[in-house]
Amino acid sequence: MSSAIQNIYSGSILESRAIYPAAKLPSTQAYLRPCIAQVILNKEKNIQEITSFRSRIRNLDEWVLIGGGLFTVGYLALTGILTVSQSLAQSPQIRQLLGVFGLIGGLFNIFEGIVTFKNSVIEWNAGHKQSAIRLFFEGLFLTTIGVMMFLTSLGGTSLLLAHNPWILPLLFFLANFPTICEVATRLYRIHNGTTTASQIFASQFPIFPSFTDKQYSEKEILKTLSDILEDWQDSMGAQLAVALFKYKAVEQFHPGISTDKIRKEFEKRKKEWEEAQWIRAFYLTLCIAAFFTSFVRVSSPSQTGRLIFDDIRDISMLSSNLLPIAIDTLLPLKRGTYLPVPGMIT
Repeated sequence: MSSAIQNIYSGSILESRAIYPAAKLPSTQAYLRPCIAQVILNKEKNIQEITSFRSRIRNLDEWVLIGGGLFTVGYLALTGILTVSQSLAQSPQIRQLLGVFGLIGGLFNIFEGIVTFKNSVIEWNAGHKQSAIRLFFEGLFLTTIGVMMFLTSLGGTSLLLAHNPWILPLLFFLANFPTICEVATRLYRIHNGTTTASQIFASQFPIFPSFTDKQYSEKEILKTLSDILEDWQDSMGAQLAVALFKYKAVEQFHPGISTDKIRKEFEKRKKEWEEAQWIRAFYLTLCIAAFFTSFVRVSSPSQTGRLIFDDIRDISMLSSNLLPIAIDTLLPLKRGTYLPVPGMIT
């Protein structure tokens, strides 16, 4: 938490109780400042913990994500090589290697699909229906891709996908289609300045409840504030949501306090989030290119044209699967895949 916030939101719940015993508490406003601080500190602590190297090493989901991506890239690379080289397609060693990558990559994709289903349930229970539906379809097609890779390799028909190179681009396109729609919508709103973060930031109306209409308990205040932050996180990511939460809390409850430092933090996180959407759009565009060229290639009248489309498809497929691995590994909170950052447990 920044020094400005620490100065504003000092103290604790216990200190508030000591100053205002429950029987003599003049209003719930005595709880509000430490509650806001607790929600912010809790979220920042969870962000730090979930993105730490030690935590990620111990997280099985991370191994499934990275392992699945790497073996899928290897499988796609071998499939592309076999598509354009008939001599290599007859090599027993290459076919065996393709089978190994298919078996292991297929299992990883199946497990990744299961993890995605689990995260879909988490999002649904949290009330984030749109994210839950996106994760459900992503998990469905990831599992389908994994099963197909595994069975074709296990059954000794590992060349099936190489001889039908349109199948995997189609499945990856379907798996990414909800994400494509999500990112396209976000880019449209970024262009128009109408993202959720921009609208909340510019709003002149109170964002948080005043908690003055009745006597609220500490638990009720914490839950209300935490729910607001969780909803924001769903639409703009954890780091931007926290920065916006700080800014609006100071603006609403401490109108005389300078917000310059907090505003700069918000603008920095907003810029990072918007840049992440453009990066996601880039590799999703490659996925779309692989999908369309795989079908255009079938109707190409010349052998040269088909070879060119094969190259475009294979490079696009590889890049669209390789780039997310780098982003998910190096920038976990800017990733395209789901990374849950828990909120308050009240």
